[in-house]
Amino acid sequence: MKNRSAKNRVASVIAGVFVLSFAVVLALVSSDALGGAPTSEAGSGAITKAPSVASTVSDVLTWAETAKSRWSSIKVSGEVGLPGDAVPFVVEVSPEGYRVVEGETVLAASSGMHWYDVPSKKEATKWSDSSTDAETRQDLDQRMTQYAASDPAVMRPGELTIEGPLNDIVNPAYWVRKELRFTAQAVNLIGLETVSGRSAFHLRATFPPGLAKEESWDVFIDQATGIILKFVINPLSGEEGYEQVVQSVSINPELEAGTFDFEPPAGVEIKSPAGQER
Repeated sequence: MKNRSAKNRVASVIAGVFVLSFAVVLALVSSDALGGAPTSEAGSGAITKAPSVASTVSDVLTWAETAKSRWSSIKVSGEVGLPGDAVPFVVEVSPEGYRVVEGETVLAASSGMHWYDVPSKKEATKWSDSSTDAETRQDLDQRMTQYAASDPAVMRPGELTIEGPLNDIVNPAYWVRKELRFTAQAVNLIGLETVSGRSAFHLRATFPPGLAKEESWDVFIDQATGIILKFVINPLSGEEGYEQVVQSVSINPELEAGTFDFEPPAGVEIKSPAGQER
């Protein structure tokens, strides 16, 4: 299920890239031990025209899974968090890098270098992309795509645009496939509604009784692009809810030079994740 705790969300960001890399290698090794990775590709075929209210749930999910193909750069802003305690966020992405501001935290990446800064802690974490050469990386990506075709819980190459949960907004392919196609017990199309002035498909997802941690999810998928405009967790009695809402969207904006550059404030301690040196 979605990690909606603010503390857990930010704590998982830095570790995510290393855990994912380890999982990729482990899966490839395992597939070799089993006699090779599967070769068939799973999932629905791509659709080129925006779905209508008469479309099937599967078509709407496919539209969301292919959202990344409809932009080369993007800027979205909104609010995310527990009801009554949401914080603002801004996500900016282009081929040159990305910058995510969520509350006080800043996550930035460019030229293969990543920064994660929490001003109140007076520390920033810096790490670099894997040093794997291009040929090896291409081979790993191809083999991982084949392996992931039979397992919806495995992230495929190209499905991680930015580190952290807000990746699910702008590039929801993995999240939609894993949570709505594979995990959910039922996903119903409620209809077309307006979110922040944009037309969106309203889907409601419920989960198997033995697995459900919430009563249901409401997911609003942008009709124009397929990005996730709104996500609401309707909690069980006594539990906390969660909501993320995109309030503005700019597709292929001209982002200013230096948008993704990051310079840690004076007096901040610079750290590196385990296994990397500054």
